[in-house]
Amino acid sequence: MSEAKILMYDEEVSPTLQWAYGVWQTNGLRTEIEPFIICFSWRWYGETKMYNERIKLNKGDVFNSVKLQAAERTVIEKLWEVLDQADIVVGHNAAGFDNKIAMGAFIRHRMKPPSDFKTVDTLRIARSVARFNSNSLNNLCKLLGIGQKSDVKHSDVWYDYLNGSRKAAKQMVDYCNQDVDLLYTLYEKLRPFAKNHPNLNVYTGRGFACKKCQSTKLQRRGFAYSHTSVYQAYWCKDCGAWSKDRLADKDVQRPEVV
Repeated sequence: MSEAKILMYDEEVSPTLQWAYGVWQTNGLRTEIEPFIICFSWRWYGETKMYNERIKLNKGDVFNSVKLQAAERTVIEKLWEVLDQADIVVGHNAAGFDNKIAMGAFIRHRMKPPSDFKTVDTLRIARSVARFNSNSLNNLCKLLGIGQKSDVKHSDVWYDYLNGSRKAAKQMVDYCNQDVDLLYTLYEKLRPFAKNHPNLNVYTGRGFACKKCQSTKLQRRGFAYSHTSVYQAYWCKDCGAWSKDRLADKDVQRPEVV
Protein backbone atom coordinates (compact mmCIF):
# COMPACT_ATOMS: atom_id res chain seq x y z
CA MET A 1 0.00 0.00 0.00
CA SER A 2 1.07 3.63 -0.53
CA GLU A 3 0.02 7.14 0.41
CA ALA A 4 -3.31 8.36 -0.94
CA LYS A 5 -2.89 10.80 -3.85
CA ILE A 6 -4.82 13.90 -2.80
CA LEU A 7 -5.49 16.42 -5.54
CA MET A 8 -6.18 20.11 -4.84
CA TYR A 9 -7.63 21.80 -7.92
CA ASP A 10 -9.70 24.65 -9.31
CA GLU A 11 -11.20 25.36 -12.72
CA GLU A 12 -11.96 28.61 -14.55
CA VAL A 13 -14.89 28.48 -16.94
CA SER A 14 -16.00 30.87 -19.69
CA PRO A 15 -19.34 32.69 -19.58
CA THR A 16 -22.17 31.69 -21.91
CA LEU A 17 -22.34 33.86 -25.04
CA GLN A 18 -25.97 34.57 -25.89
CA TRP A 19 -28.21 36.88 -27.90
CA ALA A 20 -30.84 38.76 -25.92
CA TYR A 21 -33.24 41.70 -26.27
CA GLY A 22 -32.19 43.26 -22.97
CA VAL A 23 -29.46 43.30 -20.35
CA TRP A 24 -31.52 42.99 -17.15
CA GLN A 25 -33.22 39.76 -16.04
CA THR A 26 -33.77 38.65 -19.61
CA ASN A 27 -33.93 35.21 -21.17
CA GLY A 28 -31.39 34.43 -23.84
CA LEU A 29 -32.86 34.08 -27.32
CA ARG A 30 -30.02 32.07 -28.77
CA THR A 31 -26.82 30.58 -27.34
CA GLU A 32 -23.85 31.32 -29.54
CA ILE A 33 -21.11 29.65 -27.45
CA GLU A 34 -21.63 27.21 -24.59
CA PRO A 35 -19.38 27.52 -21.50
CA PHE A 36 -16.03 25.75 -21.73
CA ILE A 37 -13.07 25.25 -19.42
CA ILE A 38 -10.58 28.09 -19.83
CA CYS A 39 -7.92 26.62 -17.55
CA PHE A 40 -7.37 24.66 -14.38
CA SER A 41 -4.65 24.66 -11.73
CA TRP A 42 -3.65 21.86 -9.38
CA ARG A 43 -1.29 20.77 -6.63
CA TRP A 44 -0.74 17.37 -5.08
CA TYR A 45 -1.09 17.42 -1.33
CA GLY A 46 2.31 17.28 0.37
CA GLU A 47 4.05 18.90 -2.61
CA THR A 48 4.84 22.56 -3.27
CA LYS A 49 4.82 22.60 -7.07
CA MET A 50 1.86 24.26 -8.79
CA TYR A 51 0.65 23.11 -12.21
CA ASN A 52 -1.65 24.77 -14.72
CA GLU A 53 -3.10 23.84 -18.07
CA ARG A 54 -4.81 26.58 -20.08
CA ILE A 55 -6.60 26.95 -23.35
CA LYS A 56 -4.51 28.73 -26.02
CA LEU A 57 -6.52 30.99 -28.34
CA ASN A 58 -5.63 33.68 -30.85
CA LYS A 59 -7.94 36.59 -31.62
CA GLY A 60 -11.11 35.28 -33.29
CA ASP A 61 -10.50 31.60 -32.47
CA VAL A 62 -13.30 31.58 -29.91
CA PHE A 63 -15.78 32.06 -32.78
CA ASN A 64 -14.30 29.19 -34.78
CA SER A 65 -15.92 26.03 -33.41
CA VAL A 66 -13.24 23.72 -34.83
CA LYS A 67 -10.33 25.69 -33.34
CA LEU A 68 -12.17 26.20 -30.05
CA GLN A 69 -12.93 22.51 -29.64
CA ALA A 70 -9.35 21.53 -30.49
CA ALA A 71 -7.95 24.05 -28.00
CA GLU A 72 -10.28 22.90 -25.23
CA ARG A 73 -9.55 19.24 -25.97
CA THR A 74 -5.92 19.71 -24.92
CA VAL A 75 -7.02 21.08 -21.53
CA ILE A 76 -9.69 18.40 -21.09
CA GLU A 77 -7.28 15.56 -21.80
CA LYS A 78 -4.90 16.87 -19.15
CA LEU A 79 -7.74 17.30 -16.67
CA TRP A 80 -8.83 13.71 -17.30
CA GLU A 81 -5.26 12.49 -16.72
CA VAL A 82 -4.97 14.38 -13.43
CA LEU A 83 -8.35 13.24 -12.07
CA ASP A 84 -7.59 9.67 -13.13
CA GLN A 85 -4.47 9.69 -10.92
CA ALA A 86 -6.25 11.03 -7.84
CA ASP A 87 -7.58 8.94 -4.96
CA ILE A 88 -9.13 11.99 -3.27
CA VAL A 89 -10.09 15.29 -4.92
CA VAL A 90 -10.29 18.48 -2.85
CA GLY A 91 -12.00 21.63 -4.11
CA HIS A 92 -14.16 24.52 -2.96
CA ASN A 93 -17.57 23.62 -4.37
CA ALA A 94 -15.95 20.69 -6.18
CA ALA A 95 -18.99 18.46 -5.69
CA GLY A 96 -21.43 21.06 -7.00
CA PHE A 97 -19.34 22.73 -9.70
CA ASP A 98 -15.78 21.68 -10.67
CA ASN A 99 -16.35 17.91 -10.78
CA LYS A 100 -19.60 18.31 -12.72
CA ILE A 101 -18.07 20.76 -15.19
CA ALA A 102 -15.25 18.26 -15.74
CA MET A 103 -17.59 15.32 -16.29
CA GLY A 104 -19.71 17.39 -18.66
CA ALA A 105 -16.60 18.22 -20.68
CA PHE A 106 -15.60 14.54 -20.85
CA ILE A 107 -19.07 13.64 -22.10
CA ARG A 108 -19.04 16.45 -24.68
CA HIS A 109 -15.68 15.28 -25.97
CA ARG A 110 -16.85 11.64 -26.08
CA MET A 111 -14.31 10.51 -23.49
CA LYS A 112 -14.62 7.72 -20.95
CA PRO A 113 -14.92 8.56 -17.23
CA PRO A 114 -11.70 8.69 -15.18
CA SER A 115 -11.14 6.15 -12.42
CA ASP A 116 -13.23 6.60 -9.29
CA PHE A 117 -12.15 9.06 -6.61
CA LYS A 118 -13.48 10.45 -3.34
CA THR A 119 -14.38 14.14 -3.08
CA VAL A 120 -13.68 16.47 -0.15
CA ASP A 121 -15.58 19.72 -0.70
CA THR A 122 -14.40 22.53 1.60
CA LEU A 123 -17.56 24.53 0.86
CA ARG A 124 -19.74 21.67 2.11
CA ILE A 125 -17.58 21.21 5.21
CA ALA A 126 -17.88 24.91 6.09
CA ARG A 127 -21.65 24.87 5.57
CA SER A 128 -22.22 21.66 7.51
CA VAL A 129 -20.18 22.29 10.65
CA ALA A 130 -20.23 26.06 11.13
CA ARG A 131 -22.21 29.26 10.54
CA PHE A 132 -20.25 31.93 8.69
CA ASN A 133 -21.63 35.12 7.12
CA SER A 134 -20.24 33.91 3.81
CA ASN A 135 -18.82 30.56 2.74
CA SER A 136 -17.07 31.86 -0.36
CA LEU A 137 -13.42 30.89 -0.70
CA ASN A 138 -12.32 34.52 -0.51
CA ASN A 139 -14.34 35.42 2.58
CA LEU A 140 -13.45 32.26 4.48
CA CYS A 141 -9.75 32.70 3.78
CA LYS A 142 -9.80 36.36 4.84
CA LEU A 143 -11.76 35.52 8.00
CA LEU A 144 -9.38 32.70 8.95
CA GLY A 145 -6.23 34.73 8.24
CA ILE A 146 -5.15 32.61 5.28
CA GLY A 147 -5.08 35.32 2.63
CA GLN A 148 -7.33 36.47 -0.17
CA LYS A 149 -7.91 36.11 -3.88
CA SER A 150 -5.85 38.00 -6.44
CA ASP A 151 -6.81 41.63 -7.00
CA VAL A 152 -7.27 40.89 -10.71
CA LYS A 153 -10.27 38.56 -10.91
CA HIS A 154 -11.77 36.19 -13.47
CA SER A 155 -14.40 38.78 -14.42
CA ASP A 156 -11.69 41.36 -15.15
CA VAL A 157 -9.72 39.36 -17.71
CA TRP A 158 -11.81 36.63 -19.35
CA TYR A 159 -12.84 38.80 -22.31
CA ASP A 160 -9.31 39.89 -23.20
CA TYR A 161 -7.99 36.37 -22.59
CA LEU A 162 -10.48 34.81 -25.02
CA ASN A 163 -9.53 37.47 -27.56
CA GLY A 164 -5.90 36.41 -27.56
CA SER A 165 -4.29 38.66 -24.93
CA ARG A 166 -1.17 37.03 -23.50
CA LYS A 167 -1.21 39.41 -20.53
CA ALA A 168 -4.79 38.45 -19.68
CA ALA A 169 -3.90 34.78 -20.02
CA LYS A 170 -1.11 35.15 -17.46
CA GLN A 171 -3.45 37.04 -15.12
CA MET A 172 -6.05 34.28 -15.41
CA VAL A 173 -3.46 31.62 -14.60
CA ASP A 174 -2.17 33.61 -11.62
CA TYR A 175 -5.74 33.99 -10.37
CA CYS A 176 -6.42 30.27 -10.66
CA ASN A 177 -3.09 29.36 -9.03
CA GLN A 178 -3.84 31.66 -6.09
CA ASP A 179 -7.20 29.95 -5.57
CA VAL A 180 -5.49 26.57 -5.28
CA ASP A 181 -2.94 27.91 -2.79
CA LEU A 182 -5.78 29.33 -0.67
CA LEU A 183 -7.68 26.05 -0.99
CA TYR A 184 -4.66 24.07 0.23
CA THR A 185 -4.49 25.94 3.55
CA LEU A 186 -8.27 26.15 3.96
CA TYR A 187 -8.46 22.38 3.58
CA GLU A 188 -5.95 21.92 6.40
CA LYS A 189 -7.91 24.33 8.60
CA LEU A 190 -11.27 22.62 8.02
CA ARG A 191 -10.11 19.00 7.81
CA PRO A 192 -10.23 18.26 11.57
CA PHE A 193 -13.91 19.27 11.57
CA ALA A 194 -14.92 17.24 8.51
CA LYS A 195 -17.42 14.52 9.38
CA ASN A 196 -17.03 12.37 6.27
CA HIS A 197 -13.36 12.73 5.36
CA PRO A 198 -12.00 9.54 3.76
CA ASN A 199 -10.04 7.34 6.15
CA LEU A 200 -6.43 7.66 4.96
CA ASN A 201 -5.43 4.54 6.89
CA VAL A 202 -7.37 2.52 4.32
CA TYR A 203 -4.91 3.67 1.64
CA THR A 204 -1.71 3.37 3.67
CA GLY A 205 -2.51 0.29 5.74
CA ARG A 206 -1.32 2.03 8.91
CA GLY A 207 -2.90 0.60 12.01
CA PHE A 208 -2.29 3.47 14.40
CA ALA A 209 -2.38 6.89 12.76
CA CYS A 210 -4.74 9.84 12.45
CA LYS A 211 -7.33 8.96 9.85
CA LYS A 212 -7.27 12.50 8.45
CA CYS A 213 -3.63 13.67 8.55
CA GLN A 214 -1.69 10.41 9.16
CA SER A 215 0.11 11.70 12.25
CA THR A 216 1.04 9.01 14.77
CA LYS A 217 0.81 11.47 17.66
CA LEU A 218 -2.50 10.16 18.96
CA GLN A 219 -3.65 10.51 22.52
CA ARG A 220 -6.30 8.35 24.17
CA ARG A 221 -9.13 10.59 25.34
CA GLY A 222 -11.81 8.46 26.99
CA PHE A 223 -14.54 6.62 25.14
CA ALA A 224 -17.20 7.23 22.53
CA TYR A 225 -20.51 5.41 22.51
CA SER A 226 -23.08 4.39 19.96
CA HIS A 227 -26.38 2.64 20.65
CA THR A 228 -24.69 -0.76 20.59
CA SER A 229 -20.91 -0.36 20.86
CA VAL A 230 -18.12 1.24 22.84
CA TYR A 231 -15.17 2.91 21.13
CA GLN A 232 -11.76 4.10 22.26
CA ALA A 233 -11.56 7.81 21.44
CA TYR A 234 -8.32 9.34 20.14
CA TRP A 235 -7.26 12.96 19.72
CA CYS A 236 -4.59 13.91 17.17
CA LYS A 237 -1.96 16.19 18.68
CA ASP A 238 -1.01 17.52 15.23
CA CYS A 239 -4.26 18.39 13.45
CA GLY A 240 -6.70 18.14 16.37
CA ALA A 241 -9.02 15.64 14.69
CA TRP A 242 -10.90 13.03 16.70
CA SER A 243 -11.11 9.38 15.75
CA LYS A 244 -12.22 6.16 17.37
CA ASP A 245 -11.70 2.40 17.24
CA ARG A 246 -14.25 -0.16 18.31
CA LEU A 247 -13.33 -2.03 21.48
CA ALA A 248 -13.76 -5.76 21.66
CA ASP A 249 -16.18 -7.04 24.30
CA LYS A 250 -13.29 -8.37 26.35
CA ASP A 251 -11.83 -4.86 26.59
CA VAL A 252 -15.00 -3.27 27.92
CA GLN A 253 -15.55 -3.29 31.67
CA ARG A 254 -19.21 -3.97 32.31
CA PRO A 255 -21.03 -3.75 35.65
CA GLU A 256 -21.87 -6.98 37.38
CA VAL A 257 -25.47 -8.16 37.18
CA VAL A 258 -26.99 -8.27 40.69
